[in-house]
Amino acid sequence: MNYNLISKVCLAIGILTALLGELYAPTRMWAMFLLNSTYFLTLALGATFFLALHYVTGSQWSEVLRRIPESLGSYILVGGSLMLMVF
Repeated sequence: MNYNLISKVCLAIGILTALLGELYAPTRMWAMFLLNSTYFLTLALGATFFLALHYVTGSQWSEVLRRIPESLGSYILVGGSLMLMVF
């Protein structure tokens, strides 16, 4: 299965949907954009806090789960820049 093609198609659908939302209901589109950006940025910050807490306490059981909060935490830069786009 070609995941690169699937991700490009999903990206194109998302951009098209955002453009149509801006065209037909701009107030609602920006409100939903702000809500989604806040949700995912909060999720990334929570994952980073979870990861930092486990580093500080020296937990060994979270070795298996460490990659998930690390990958979620990488969204902070993207989410922060998207939040700045709204303001």
